[in-house]
Amino acid sequence: QLIERGRWGVTGCFGTTLDVENGVAVVGDPCDANTSGAAYAFAVHPAGVWEETWHYAKGKGFEDDLFGSAVSIDAGRVVIGEPAITGSMHFYDVLSDGVLQYVSTYRYPIDWDEIPGDGFGHRLALDGQTVVSGSRFYRRVHLMEEENGDWREVEQVAALTIFDVDGDSILIGNPQDDVAGEDAGAVRTFARNSGNWLERETIRPDDSTPGQRFGQSLAIDGDRALVGASGRSTENGKAGVAYVFERQSGGAWRQVARLDEEGGSAFPPTGGAAVALSGDMALVDSRTDYRAVALYQRQSDGSWPLVAKLIGQDVTADSGFGGAIALDPPWVIVGASRQVHAADDEVWGAVHFFDLSPLSTVKQVAIDVKPWSASNVVDPASPGLVAVALFSSADFDALQTDLTSLRLNPGQAPARNYRVYNVNADGIPGLMAWFRIRDLQIACGRTELGLEGRTHAGQSFVGSDFVTNRRCPRP
Repeated sequence: QLIERGRWGVTGCFGTTLDVENGVAVVGDPCDANTSGAAYAFAVHPAGVWEETWHYAKGKGFEDDLFGSAVSIDAGRVVIGEPAITGSMHFYDVLSDGVLQYVSTYRYPIDWDEIPGDGFGHRLALDGQTVVSGSRFYRRVHLMEEENGDWREVEQVAALTIFDVDGDSILIGNPQDDVAGEDAGAVRTFARNSGNWLERETIRPDDSTPGQRFGQSLAIDGDRALVGASGRSTENGKAGVAYVFERQSGGAWRQVARLDEEGGSAFPPTGGAAVALSGDMALVDSRTDYRAVALYQRQSDGSWPLVAKLIGQDVTADSGFGGAIALDPPWVIVGASRQVHAADDEVWGAVHFFDLSPLSTVKQVAIDVKPWSASNVVDPASPGLVAVALFSSADFDALQTDLTSLRLNPGQAPARNYRVYNVNADGIPGLMAWFRIRDLQIACGRTELGLEGRTHAGQSFVGSDFVTNRRCPRP
């Protein structure tokens, strides 16, 4: 679902910041009304449609307040940043209908004799009674805690404003760290112990290289962390990667995966400039495909393969699709803060909502092995190929198949060739794929061949048909 917001004839950046939790999404537009700023809330209905439930705009006279520069939601509470000159953060409760109810505002105290403004609230991460805030003008990260309804600063760290918090853990990224080479990057880890935040270790990838900017983005969920390295060079150039780390029993972080699998033309290389993490799912922007973000999912063997490529609607290379992403299964929201509103050709910005529910189901589809043959007899010793037709239907488009995912069993034979083909001559195009017969494990007699694959959106599917082995010995 695509949602746009803005003002006629006015440039905005709706979707610059966003977050989602339990069917409620919060989106910031700090450019609204000459950068006075605005924020929105949306809630999903049982039918899966997202609708606006709340909107607040600063309006004229508050230029450069940048309300909505940061948003974060956790446990039914929302915090919205307004960095302006001094900086503040505004707290709201999420009501049952998705409406936000104002609770309080915290304004960062400034000593004007020392610092002419800090820009507190430029970035925010909320977890329970902890907020981490980044300054707009200075390299400072503020660790805030709530006590008896009041917020107080308990620690201040000199660092770039790239961070995330979960429970008693905070990660702070520094893509400019030079220990492993210029701009190789690193991530500092902090842990709360007896009410005190202590710096623990600095983590770097196993294959750290200069210029990879490890720590450009990050997310933490429990004992797992996802870190982007947007400058990492891959076989196809500087495409970027992301790394998965897991915390060990002793508290140390260890790299367990590097997410840069391309999957042929169907999946672009990972970007690493924006990431999101929830349980066994990781979401990463794409540097080489402006239309897409990549979804990875942990498997039982510990691997993290690509499972879907989420494609934006009506986006262009200038839309900024993937600049902000949030993940709370089954929902993914992706910001495109420079997307053009077609009606007036102005940059409004947009947010794209994706439902991951199909990933948990396997769709049964219709296939036909050797569609021009009634007998379906094959010779397993043949060096040739066997054709398999994959049919489209009212709720399945065969042309959306990720061709690299196709496998024919028994034997896990990959497709050797494919083309669009109207097999039934019914006007609905399907897909024809060819598989090498010798890759299949065809037994004597009648054998069931099963085709499995997935679509670009991550929908898994299976279909089956029977063949007969012509080389079986006569009784």
